[in-house]
Amino acid sequence: MSARTAKSLFIAATLTLTAMQSANGQGSGKYKTDKEAFGVGVAFYNSRNFKASRKPFEAALKLTTDDELRLKTNEALLQAYRLIPEFEPFRDAAEYVISNATSNAKRSLTRRSFVGFSYQRGQIDNLIKRYEKRLKKKSDDYLSVYMLSEIYQRVKSNPQRAIVLIKQLEKINKVRNPSSDGKSDSKLSAADAAKIAREKSKLAMQYARSKDYRNAAKVYQEIAPLVPTTQAWNLKEAASALLKLGEKKEALRVALEADKAKPEARNDQLAQFFHRGLGDILLSLDEPAKAVPHFKIALEKQEPGLRGRNQIVSGQGS
Repeated sequence: MSARTAKSLFIAATLTLTAMQSANGQGSGKYKTDKEAFGVGVAFYNSRNFKASRKPFEAALKLTTDDELRLKTNEALLQAYRLIPEFEPFRDAAEYVISNATSNAKRSLTRRSFVGFSYQRGQIDNLIKRYEKRLKKKSDDYLSVYMLSEIYQRVKSNPQRAIVLIKQLEKINKVRNPSSDGKSDSKLSAADAAKIAREKSKLAMQYARSKDYRNAAKVYQEIAPLVPTTQAWNLKEAASALLKLGEKKEALRVALEADKAKPEARNDQLAQFFHRGLGDILLSLDEPAKAVPHFKIALEKQEPGLRGRNQIVSGQGS
């Protein structure tokens, strides 16, 4: 064991012992301040004793009037609430974080974790009822729109309802975050452009799932120029939608744009899907010479085992 590791373990053990002594000394958990209670919870949390962190964190919530500390505490409590049979404490803490987080990333990660946990606990249908009921009372309830737009996309597929909610969420976000509203694409920051492209791609996907290929193609083409790393992918998706509409001339034009754009390179799996998909589109549009290079790249991007099997089947193996 290195000296650094030994020192880290000693510090962790000291903090945990201090937390235990403090917690035991408080008897019923009546800490003097919110920060004291939070500090004890953090010590348990950092030693991964999430069960023991629950009571001091809950005490901190009762004592605090500080919004930032309340947000941090609810976020920390999610780990402890995963361990108990009751679902509602996790639900309430996750909803608080989503409603009050200032970071888009934190909201998104918490939502994904919340939806996953709800699915594991068999609570998705109850969440749908909960949020649809809230929307009947307040049609622009941010939490409900934010959660249902995700649930109807990823868990309980309902493209038509998802489209309505994604559009509604876009309107709500413009009111909540007006900084990028009304800006031309050329004036958007890279972060704003990426966010818009990401959200609108969800809308385009739901259009495609509901077989509204006209709007799917339109949205994919709108967002294609916003982010260079996803331009080719979005053009490929637009071409696919146009092909399904039977508009071969326009589909070919867009497919050739995708062919000329910077290739998909976010990871090998996406690259394989991109090149295979674009190859299929070009082949369907009587452009075999353009399609073949994409099929070759798709084959190269496959996992070694699959690649070897496909080479043997196609007569390219030894």
